[in-house]
Amino acid sequence: EDWYLQVGELDLDMTRDLGTARRGKLVFKDTPIVYLPWVSFPLHNQRKTGLLPPSIGSSGKSGVEISTPFYLNLAPNRDLTIVPRELSKRGLQLTTQFRYLDRSYDGEARFEEMSNDRVRNISRYAVTVQHNQRFSSNLTGYLNLNKVSDDNYFRDLSSRINITSQTTLPRDGMLTYNGGWWVATARAQSFQTLQDPAKPVIEPYDRMPQFTLNATRQYVGGVDLALASEFVKFYHPTNVIGSRLALYPSASLPLIMPGAYLTPKLGLHSTNYSLERNPVGNPDTIQRALPIASLDGGLTFERDSAFLGENF
Repeated sequence: EDWYLQVGELDLDMTRDLGTARRGKLVFKDTPIVYLPWVSFPLHNQRKTGLLPPSIGSSGKSGVEISTPFYLNLAPNRDLTIVPRELSKRGLQLTTQFRYLDRSYDGEARFEEMSNDRVRNISRYAVTVQHNQRFSSNLTGYLNLNKVSDDNYFRDLSSRINITSQTTLPRDGMLTYNGGWWVATARAQSFQTLQDPAKPVIEPYDRMPQFTLNATRQYVGGVDLALASEFVKFYHPTNVIGSRLALYPSASLPLIMPGAYLTPKLGLHSTNYSLERNPVGNPDTIQRALPIASLDGGLTFERDSAFLGENF
């Protein structure tokens, strides 16, 4: 019993599954922590609208920080958390987090805003949207969108080291169709790159768009057939841009015996580039075809045995 609630009056409403306490104290290790003149709580492990424990801290850049989250249980499959966060040097930051869940979709939307940062004298915000969708048993998709108002947002306002060191924010959307023995995807991806003048970051390439088709067909005349393919248009604000088509068909012949297997495989990997903004003297079209051969084998040593009356 590390912590418990010591109260002067306690009402338990079994119909509403709700407990109400008056003249209470929150005790930890026999030491009173917080006085609670009134508090209500669920009798079982269920969600309930109300205040969450506050967070208090300090930093050299922002001063004393106090966050007081308020949780709203909107429905069994939806909730909303509102977090006012006061930073003594910068001002008030407001964060809202909305979560939802259904049979065919789920996701989360988060928005942070500071209308006036007194240190930098600017308005600042951050947006994150993550959504997963199941259109049918074969077709699925997702969205992952992120944006912040300026390059220094996380360095100034985040309280977590892994967030503070983040330099690229993805904006990503994908559709995937699973046809059983083949899978096709369509994707669009770009990034917001957060630059640090002291340590410049090389911006990644965008994929606008990307299509892939991967297929595996087993036991076609005793041979396993496979295909890995991709078409992508890649973009960069300063470097070479263009498109790439890659095809890798292959055929393998699994030879499986008790205790051993041997799989010879033949394939052809071909790549075709069509480039723009290429330096003078370099070709705008590049083609390559590379045959690939492999031999994979293995032995399995297995024997029924017994030791100290136990079978192995």
